[in-house]
Amino acid sequence: MAADRAGELTVDDAAPVSAGGRRALLAAVPLAAALLVLLAAVWRPAAGSGPVESLADQAVLPSQGENVVAVAVDFGGRPGDGLDADNLPVLAEVDAFLRAMEGLRGYSSPLRATVVRATEFDIVVRPFVPAALLERYDAQVADELRGAYERFPEIHPYWSADFGTAAFYLELGSRLTPAVLVAQLDALQSGLAERYGVALHYTGVRPVVELTARLMVRDLRTLLPLVGAAIVVILMLTFGGVRGVLVALAATVSAAAAGGALFVLTAGTGTPLLILAPVLAGGLFSDYAIHMGYHLGWRGDGSGRAARGYLRLPLALTAATTVIGFLALGGLGSTVHRFVAVTVSAGAAVALVLALWWMPAAGRLRADRQRAAAGGAARRIHRLLVGLLLVLARHRVPATLLLAVPVVLALPQIGRLAPEPYPLHQLPAASTILQAEGIFNRDFAGTVPFALAIDAGAADAFLHPEALQHLRTAHRILGELPAVGHRHSLLSVVERIHRYFAAGEADARQLPATDDPERFARIVSQYLLFYSASATPADYAALADGSLSKVWVHGILRYRDFATLGELQQAVAAIRAQVPEQWQVAVTGPARELIAHGDRLRRNWLSALAASAVLIFATVLAVFRNLRQALLSLVPPAAVLVAVTGLAPRFGVRIDDYTVIALAITLGLTVDYTIHVLNALHHTSPAAAASAGVRHTAAEIGRASAIVRGCGVPMFMSFLTSVVAFLSLAVSSFSGAVHFGIMIAAAILGALLLSLLLAGWQLARTEVA
Repeated sequence: MAADRAGELTVDDAAPVSAGGRRALLAAVPLAAALLVLLAAVWRPAAGSGPVESLADQAVLPSQGENVVAVAVDFGGRPGDGLDADNLPVLAEVDAFLRAMEGLRGYSSPLRATVVRATEFDIVVRPFVPAALLERYDAQVADELRGAYERFPEIHPYWSADFGTAAFYLELGSRLTPAVLVAQLDALQSGLAERYGVALHYTGVRPVVELTARLMVRDLRTLLPLVGAAIVVILMLTFGGVRGVLVALAATVSAAAAGGALFVLTAGTGTPLLILAPVLAGGLFSDYAIHMGYHLGWRGDGSGRAARGYLRLPLALTAATTVIGFLALGGLGSTVHRFVAVTVSAGAAVALVLALWWMPAAGRLRADRQRAAAGGAARRIHRLLVGLLLVLARHRVPATLLLAVPVVLALPQIGRLAPEPYPLHQLPAASTILQAEGIFNRDFAGTVPFALAIDAGAADAFLHPEALQHLRTAHRILGELPAVGHRHSLLSVVERIHRYFAAGEADARQLPATDDPERFARIVSQYLLFYSASATPADYAALADGSLSKVWVHGILRYRDFATLGELQQAVAAIRAQVPEQWQVAVTGPARELIAHGDRLRRNWLSALAASAVLIFATVLAVFRNLRQALLSLVPPAAVLVAVTGLAPRFGVRIDDYTVIALAITLGLTVDYTIHVLNALHHTSPAAAASAGVRHTAAEIGRASAIVRGCGVPMFMSFLTSVVAFLSLAVSSFSGAVHFGIMIAAAILGALLLSLLLAGWQLARTEVA
């Protein structure tokens, strides 16, 4: 039978030598071009990583920047604390290194953190650690600083209570890549450990992204050779010969290289996740080559025109749904998602073109050069799938109920799949990120800065007691949250200066007592004049705008998970309810970025599902002109996605930057299988349904065999390559990669079974034409 033949993808031996040479040259062109472009792109220097202007006036509060990295310097391994004579110079060296780092917009340092002090004749704002102490050490001055810790809450984000740990906060420039940032911090970390025995740890959104990528790369470097070998074996079974495997690999690798090169060229920089390109190639792009090779050989279409005519529609649709699903990831904004979106989308387009037009031109399957092993494998797979399809058709109701069990179990849990924009839970406990998180949450105010912008809408509003009392209310509500470790605003400055002017009052949280609003405004104006004359412009501008109609409350959160940000949002809602109705209250800073990113994560897979479902429905309806078939096409993708998203929380999986990629791949592969089944059903001539009392009629067996011949064998082979490629991640030491691989492998299995079940329902319900 044509369905059972297996051949080898070769150049035509009967053709003239010159034609064979041209065909061989044609076979090498796409791979060589893609690899050369990728090589040129990787060697292209990254732009925008040079040093910024002087940071002399760029000191910022920890919550002032949109993207902040917190750095902890721990002197626990040395005698004394951070103010000791031997340790203070080390801290100054760290300060100088960070000050000279490339790509920073600003930074704040324990050596530059300012406090409001009272002198004999004035109120001044000066660094907590005097510059003179760095030039000429004085043990008495150091002891006075240790004793003054409780009197100055302003320094609590920078020094631990025992002064054993100091904290720096870096505001990153938009052009500073995570790779460059982590490389600079790693150099500082290793230098301090080797020369002084001082531990340095850092944390922040960009380091988390970079270090999780590095963990994945480390594991993949070990796993990829094994994965590649397994995929080559599967391709050998598919194509039956070395030449066929080489042509299929050339098409697949060319697609992956082209996608990776386009990302590097458009992004202007590389990413460690480029190593994921082979996994994506084996799991996604190889499908196109497998389907074309099968239809050129096993199916017996022979010519490229016949195979292209059969595959043009399903392969174009699968490429379109893949592009739509993965381009939706690009909207999440991170480098990880842009890489996956660009690489997969461009790679799918290139794989489509190479499969439909290049593979038939570069070589063809020769029926007279069969491989017994491949033919035997094809026959066994064919018989297995025909039998499975007949069983599903005969027992479609119990099979449907059985496959519906995971969906039913998942439905009540689907709302529990929470977003996690800050995926700390994926990292190993020994990583520098988690070490820093523990230090900042234990000894400092936390790790996620935020700023609460409060706009009264009227000039000089915050010179009046009513406005400052509302600001105090905001402080109180934030202070009731256990997760808020620090809060500081214009109110903090006014109260502290007033304490110095009213020396007899012990309460630092007290405003001037007067019934005259104008006099109150004059007093507050004088306090702010004292502060603005002494503080740096950046410090003063961070607290209020020039018209004193808008102020910022700066704080730091002890981040636990996304629920921490939910608690902050609830506190902001309570503040809005307490202040005048016309006031505007909004969260800004890194916390706001995480909230927005979490919302995007929550919406992304839903939007991708909706877009793909609409595309499939509209295409099936337009091409096949069958409303029932169009509706049925939505069932497998919806069922698989519901099962994955509903059952994932039971295993501790959350929607983060990596698992959302798994959801996109799950959706794309489920859609692919459905499209191939519907296309096979469309091209299969109708046959009689099973007769009563007969296990399987000849017509039913014949149509089942035709359906499998149309799509079953290549679907099964692409299923194997996808499972091998992605399930290999399950042995990773990185929990994000483990979840990534297991979710995709389970979803692919469910997608294959549901697609065959759909074919079984159609087979059983077919009437005589």
